[in-house]
Amino acid sequence: MSDKFPRIPHLPWSPGGTRDDRRMADVSGLLHTPVIVTEKLDGGNICLCRNAVYARSHRGPVTHPAFDYLKAAHAQIKPKIPDGISVFCEYLYAVHTIEYHHLPSYLMVIAVRDDAKDWWLSWDQVGEQSDDLALPTVPVLGEFNFASASELEAISSRLGVAPGLFGEREGMVVRRAGGFSTDDFQQSVAKWVRAGHVSSDEQWMKGPVRKQKLLIDGSPGPAIRCVSRLKMTWEIEAHILEARES
Repeated sequence: MSDKFPRIPHLPWSPGGTRDDRRMADVSGLLHTPVIVTEKLDGGNICLCRNAVYARSHRGPVTHPAFDYLKAAHAQIKPKIPDGISVFCEYLYAVHTIEYHHLPSYLMVIAVRDDAKDWWLSWDQVGEQSDDLALPTVPVLGEFNFASASELEAISSRLGVAPGLFGEREGMVVRRAGGFSTDDFQQSVAKWVRAGHVSSDEQWMKGPVRKQKLLIDGSPGPAIRCVSRLKMTWEIEAHILEARES
C-alpha cells in the first residue's frame, strides 16, 4: 500500500528551515558512496500510483482545481505505472513562492518506491521509470562521491546559492545513488534550503492560482532530463575542483 513521502532532513549547515524541521545529525551515510545532487524545486509533493493520485498528505483524492491538470495527466500515464509502485513528483502547476519560467513539465519525478518491498529505487532506476512515463526528473546538478563532511558542506553550500535552471533556486537535495530501504531514508537523503525560504504547501491554495510558465505547451519528455543533467554536471565540475583545492 502506498504511503506518503517521508520528510527530508536538512543538512546540518542548511541555512533554511524552521524549528520544527528535522536536521541530519550524522552525514556519514552520504560519504564514501556515490550520491546524486538535484535541484530542490518549489512545488507540491505528489504521488502517482496505478489506481490513485495523492497530494502531500496522502489523505485522499485531490480536489482543488489546481490539481485538474494533475488528474488529467495521471489518467494518461497510469497504465504505464507498475502495480505496487509509487512515483513521487514535484507538481509545479501553481506558483508557490518562486516563479519559474520555461519549465519542461508541470510534473518532474523526484523518487520512486517499491511499496511491497518498502524500497526506494536507485537513481538510474528512477530515470528509467521517468522515461517510461515520458516525464523529466528534477534537474541533476551532479554525481559525487564525497570524501568528507567538509567537502559535502562546501559543494552543497555553493550549489544551493547558484542560479536555478528555471528561476531562483530554493536549494538542493542530495541522495544516495543506489537504492535504500525506508528505514534508511533519514540517513540516505538530505536537503539544503536557502535562508528565509517560506514553504507554502497549503497557503497557495487559499487565493487565486497563478500558473507557472512552461517551455512549450506540454512536456517534451525525457530528453530534457538528459540535456539538463549534462549541462549542470559540466557547470559544476569547476566547483568540485575548487572546493578540493581550498
